[in-house]
Amino acid sequence: MKQLILESYYTGSHKQWADNLKKSLGIQCTLLTLPGKYWKWRMHSSAVEFASTINSTGERFDEIICSSLTNLATLKGLLKPHHDSTSFILYMHENQLVYPHSSNLSLEHIKRDHHYGFINYISCLAADEIHFNSEFHRNSFLKALPDYLNMYPDCNNLDSVKALEDKSLVRYVPLELSHLKSKSKNLSGPPVILWNHRWEHDKGPEEFFNSLIMLSDEGLDFNLIVLGESYNRRPEIFKIAHERLGDKILHWGYCDSKEEYFKLLQRSDILPVTSRHEFFGISAVEAISAGCIPLFPNRLSYPEILGQNYLHHLYEQGEFLSKLRNLISNYHWDNELSTDVIKRFHQNI
Repeated sequence: MKQLILESYYTGSHKQWADNLKKSLGIQCTLLTLPGKYWKWRMHSSAVEFASTINSTGERFDEIICSSLTNLATLKGLLKPHHDSTSFILYMHENQLVYPHSSNLSLEHIKRDHHYGFINYISCLAADEIHFNSEFHRNSFLKALPDYLNMYPDCNNLDSVKALEDKSLVRYVPLELSHLKSKSKNLSGPPVILWNHRWEHDKGPEEFFNSLIMLSDEGLDFNLIVLGESYNRRPEIFKIAHERLGDKILHWGYCDSKEEYFKLLQRSDILPVTSRHEFFGISAVEAISAGCIPLFPNRLSYPEILGQNYLHHLYEQGEFLSKLRNLISNYHWDNELSTDVIKRFHQNI
């Protein structure tokens, strides 16, 4: 079977998904990509770009797997008729219905962006199958759809929600994790705290770093590794944290080498997470696989990552600081959770 993967935002977790999926599908699979920038423009334009490329080759594919920043309905309309029998799968990395907005945006700006959720919706309608990267993502999207559609004056098509539910399923991002497993930890020094997320507001950096600064002022002993992609308009707290916690920092900034990145994960001990947005959480799964003990909020996809046997690693609203203090003060390592996460999420690629 000839398969085609379309990824219009080829960076970060989107790139990881596309590359790993292509490897797992084999030599009959082709990957087309666009650079990972201008996400709003990608949602409007990538279907035109991809359709033009596909049509120019004259090649026919049995299955096209398209990620969620491409308008699949537009793509299908622009492809030549010899793709009428092609099966189309939409892979939902994220959706704009339940994505948290920056506190810096005005209500007018937020309302103006509502149509990006509609692109997600009509892409789902156009797909033969919809694959979500977590059960949380699937459930939250389908739950949000009726209220979203009811915002519009008529022709709300509420019956379509059941049709989308019937053709949707969960397909985790394909990950190779077994090489990350730590057989032992160096427990001679203070525990190493890890941040390995994007440097953006939706990952909750203010709560994370302000808590570490408070614990440092209390005299708690720990070290810090900060990874993840940063951008020109990064939150101010990163500058403050670098100044206040400088003597504890073992690494600061994005790591170009995947091998070095994995070594830094294995060097880390505790993964506190304060995110307000996460549809799956590749970085969290990788860190746990490498031996980090998590402290996760009881929301989003985090309970799903942990599984029923490890929900004691969750915290409720208002508990983060006290639970982090206790975890640092009484840190001890065991590899049971790491083994379980690898077992549930590892795929041979």
